[in-house]
Amino acid sequence: MPVMTDLGKHLATQLLDAALASIAGLGLAAPKIALFIAGSTIPIEDCCDGLLWTRVATQYPTDGGADPFTEPRVDFDLSTRAVCFAIEMGCLWCHNNVESDGSAIDPNEETTYANRDSDYRAALYKAAAYDLPPLIKPCSLGHRIDPWAPIGPDGACSGGMLIDRIVCEAPFIML
Repeated sequence: MPVMTDLGKHLATQLLDAALASIAGLGLAAPKIALFIAGSTIPIEDCCDGLLWTRVATQYPTDGGADPFTEPRVDFDLSTRAVCFAIEMGCLWCHNNVESDGSAIDPNEETTYANRDSDYRAALYKAAAYDLPPLIKPCSLGHRIDPWAPIGPDGACSGGMLIDRIVCEAPFIML
């Protein structure tokens, strides 16, 4: 029987695959690097040719609506085995923000970056909201997508990330 960390990794991998398919389906260039990662920092080491990532940000017992339990339970109407997996997904690309002479970049170039980042934001939302649910239906009780969090242009990268909070019936684990 799988343990919860395996289920979280499976959900994140499914979301990564759905994002790649959504990006291709919208006719966008595929990021050169697409991977499931661990850690808590944004992986901006090599974003120039595109960086797409997913990771399990956290997991916690939930009330069934993707919110964590905040107080001791007094009823037993909800399953005690509902767990929320917060799956982070983000995409970054290069973003020039200073010309070689130290001046700001041309506004048209800035608009091009903003439009590009918006296109990838749409692809990632499509993957999370429409493409992923049928893939995880056997284990998912529902999900909630947090608002898009823009990133950059920091470190010559821009893009953003979202968190898909997926509620699942946790696998039984014998201790």
